[in-house]
Amino acid sequence: MRAWAAGLLCLALTRIASAGTPGGFENWQDVPAAERCTRTFANLGQAPRRMHLPSAVVRFVDLGPAEPDAGPPWVLIHGYAGNLCSYGPMLAELAQRHRVLAFDLPGFGESASFDEHYTVDSYGQTLREFLDRVESGPVHLVCHSLGGHVCIAAALNQPRYIETMTLIDTAGILETAGFLKQIAKQKSGVNLGQMTIKRGRSLIDWTEGDQAFWRRFVASDPAIWTAVSSFRANFRSQLGALRTPTLILWGMDDPLFPVADAAFLKENVPQSELHILEGAGHCPDESHAQVVTTLIEKFVRNQKPSPP
Repeated sequence: MRAWAAGLLCLALTRIASAGTPGGFENWQDVPAAERCTRTFANLGQAPRRMHLPSAVVRFVDLGPAEPDAGPPWVLIHGYAGNLCSYGPMLAELAQRHRVLAFDLPGFGESASFDEHYTVDSYGQTLREFLDRVESGPVHLVCHSLGGHVCIAAALNQPRYIETMTLIDTAGILETAGFLKQIAKQKSGVNLGQMTIKRGRSLIDWTEGDQAFWRRFVASDPAIWTAVSSFRANFRSQLGALRTPTLILWGMDDPLFPVADAAFLKENVPQSELHILEGAGHCPDESHAQVVTTLIEKFVRNQKPSPP
């Protein structure tokens, strides 16, 4: 790790050993995915709704205060292989004080696009359509992993929709070759070793049409295709153009995205603040929801101009 990154992490380290969890959401990371939505909707006391958008039909929730003085709504965007229920603990915590919305990205949970074409661009389109439909005005975006990738794209292309942005162990700045090799090994048991990943627009391009390889790669988990397609876009060279106040939260023990990525974001994103969460992995929004919520609320408060 570069010297500047090491120094930055020392300053940013946030201890969270005593973090709590909202009632009904204890040990959330250990709850099977199939049970999460049942528990989430039961604890929130609200059934999900469906919204028909031009690009997709999405499952969503709209929680909490609707008073004019409640401030901008909060919109939570989940990560790869998750859904809105991944945010169960944070939804419960934030909805006590804010209007909070969350929806399943198409291809995950119970949302689907009409053409089943899932990329960062298509997710960004669905996000814009969703915000237009709920007539929320600028929102506080909270984005995890793949969701962070989508949010960075939105902040670059449609900043008028966003008041602040929180990136939690986010994608969007990974080198394509490194990501492909990593996910192939972790998800498919395929070790690409020193294989050169060719330039191209798809997995087939990258592997020069090796049918046997990509069939094995995708067959282990069909959702991998969505991930690989989504992660084609890379915003490393565009981060300096962001003008949205940005909070960066990262698990110190994230096995998927290294902490060095958080330091890279902090170094390159203007108006950003970084906290490295000691004791957290890839999903601190699940394992340490109250601490994450506290950090985000403090960051949002600090963006308000001081009274004259």
